[in-house]
Amino acid sequence: MRTLSKHVALLLAALAIALGGLTLVAPQHAQAGASSDPVLLVHGFSLSSAQNCNTSSMFGDIESFFHSQGIASTPSLGYYNGDSNCNAYLKQEKSHCTGWYDSGGNDGTVNEDIRHTSCLLAWYIWDTYTAHGVTVAVAAHSMGGILIRQAMNDTPYVGAFPPYLMVSDVVTAGTPHQGLPPGAAWTWETFQGCPGNCVEVAQMERTNGLMSNMNSTSFRGGFARNPQGYGGTDWTSMASNNDELLSTCPGLGEESLGAPSGVSAGSECGLMPGGTHFVVYTGPTPSYCHGCYLTDEDTSWSADVSYSDTNGAYWYTTTSFTHSVQTMYYAVLYSSW
Repeated sequence: MRTLSKHVALLLAALAIALGGLTLVAPQHAQAGASSDPVLLVHGFSLSSAQNCNTSSMFGDIESFFHSQGIASTPSLGYYNGDSNCNAYLKQEKSHCTGWYDSGGNDGTVNEDIRHTSCLLAWYIWDTYTAHGVTVAVAAHSMGGILIRQAMNDTPYVGAFPPYLMVSDVVTAGTPHQGLPPGAAWTWETFQGCPGNCVEVAQMERTNGLMSNMNSTSFRGGFARNPQGYGGTDWTSMASNNDELLSTCPGLGEESLGAPSGVSAGSECGLMPGGTHFVVYTGPTPSYCHGCYLTDEDTSWSADVSYSDTNGAYWYTTTSFTHSVQTMYYAVLYSSW
């Protein structure tokens, strides 16, 4: 009944916008998952190899909003040694991934290979959910989007990974899907002082083999451009013209996704090339910084957005879209969002 009520609310919202005289309205969205499905929360890079998972500036606001909407299970996942206040920690899966890009003493730090962390994530999903027939959704911030994308990319192809994953929906926010500029670990002020070789940032650079393969149309038949779990996975990538991480991407020759002129090159860098759903907060209302997607629980339909539900084939621009946390909620609950 909750899902039906939400669908009715969407229809009423679209009707209200239409009556207000706008020619472009948010599309109707069919149900994808169920409100009883867990939504896993995967955080991003931390210079200190530590995140407080459930603080309000990380996933606390998202958890409270999702819970208020009837999604009871929203486990936040820690993978750094210094992570705290998380609901689960991926290190419990380390026995599964022995020999797959182990980082030795660097495990749990910014110098752990993304492919190893992704292996841990895949096994966590398998052991906790998929093996028991439970489908999950994922909401990921920044590098967290690369982790779940790589986990789903390797699962069908690598023997060290589980047989398959049941992930119905993934929404990413501020993820540099098309890659950071070469040398980002040493040239961008937010990463300066990164210890060791700053492996995680180096692997997110556009020219790194990991990102090159992930965005290739030929490697594994382009599977990583839109990796699918068992039963299918619906991907939504969110970006902002004011995201200071994504703003480093212009000039890299990002793949054109047909975005309108109001969408910056940096924002396009935050869109997964093969994904179906793109949402770009163009501003000025709201104007999200890199971490700001995580804290805006505003439920008014008042956001300035350009969006596409067709992998960029058709774009729409509106001043009456949902704000970030509500968009995440709809993205994991409804298909075509």
